Amino acid sequence: MDAPPLDLRKRLESAYFQDRITFRARLDAEYKQALDEYTNKINKTCLPAGLITKFPDNNLQLMVVAGAKGSTVNTMQISCLLGQIELEGKRPPLMLSGKSLPSFQAFETKPQAGGFIDGRFLTGIQPQDFFFHCMAGREGLIDTAVKTSRSGYLQRCLIKHLEGLAVSYDHTVRNHDGTVVQFAYGEDGMDVSKAVFLKTPQLDFLFRNRHSILHKQTIAMLRERDVQKEIENRRDGIAAWVKKNIRNRRLSGFTVFSGSVRDEIKQKNLVSINTKTGRPLAYKKILKKWKKLDESEKKEFEIERCPDPVTAVFHAHRDFGAICEGLEKIVKE
Repeated sequence: MDAPPLDLRKRLESAYFQDRITFRARLDAEYKQALDEYTNKINKTCLPAGLITKFPDNNLQLMVVAGAKGSTVNTMQISCLLGQIELEGKRPPLMLSGKSLPSFQAFETKPQAGGFIDGRFLTGIQPQDFFFHCMAGREGLIDTAVKTSRSGYLQRCLIKHLEGLAVSYDHTVRNHDGTVVQFAYGEDGMDVSKAVFLKTPQLDFLFRNRHSILHKQTIAMLRERDVQKEIENRRDGIAAWVKKNIRNRRLSGFTVFSGSVRDEIKQKNLVSINTKTGRPLAYKKILKKWKKLDESEKKEFEIERCPDPVTAVFHAHRDFGAICEGLEKIVKE
């Protein structure tokens, strides 16, 4: 490798060791931005049009596209290039000698010295590239080992805490002593294993197979409790409230009151901070004014509450057409 000019080397040395953290982060970002463009161009050229044997005759591509094993990253590393090696989100660091590996010059500016591998597994990589690749491989191995133990312990904690919960005959979720945890499982009563079909791509599949899940007797039984009109009225009420209060839906009566009396309070109190509480001095004055109001005056500042959602009033297992807003939107679309 060619050594960088002496003046550049001195400037890099002083910047790297004196202002190490900020300079290294800025340098890494610049290198990554410049090299990403070439990496993307190489990948687009090679995959899939540049392959000698193309999909579906290419067995590796067939395996990845079918989802059996492997990913696009694996095919890129085999057929295109390995690209920039990163350790903890950064390029490989320099030693005190100013080299990333002994085979490079001190403060070498070429991308290869910073962990950029332009080789691929199909035709082989250089010894230095192999060493960088082993660094990243070790980091991945440690991450996997550490995460396995932590995620296993977290899973065990969750299972032990939830093992006493059960869905009762009335669709409520209760613990071992009968205390109600949720009035409907998951707040919407949906079976998670079956809810995967309640998505836009799956609606066509459900429609084509509707005869296997729709039974006339079940529909007739559900229609006996005719609450369609009530459900529609509640949905209309929610839509009207949202349209009217789209900007103020998170405001409380006290917040509205504070805004109305803000102009009456001196500017210096708005700026000055109470050292004990960390709040403006105006906060105490507004609070005193609010407490002096009687209940009828406070109600004037209250914003009309949004009606409860459909699934909070009507039960999905009992009332025909009682579905959550998200599902209703998907069905309409």
